[in-house]
Amino acid sequence: RLDPASAARLIQENILPHMVIHRFPEKLQDSFFNNLAQHAIRGGRIYDAHIAAIAVASGCRTLVTENQRHFAPLLPPNITLISCRDWPGG
Repeated sequence: RLDPASAARLIQENILPHMVIHRFPEKLQDSFFNNLAQHAIRGGRIYDAHIAAIAVASGCRTLVTENQRHFAPLLPPNITLISCRDWPGG
């Protein structure tokens, strides 16, 4: 495990320079929460659904995760899903 200062430094030096951070569009929040309720999505899966929804709304082309199994059903086919170890920058 890393101490918080080392983790912050690694993120700032190795991740943030390669990515753009997007927020969830406010106009989509109601439909997002209604979709969660309609599909009985709860617990930790809400975080996965939230990340997937932001990826879709922002026009993401590639999502890098160690949790491919959870994200695969949440993403449309035009978003490539790859593991961290397969990411060229990883």
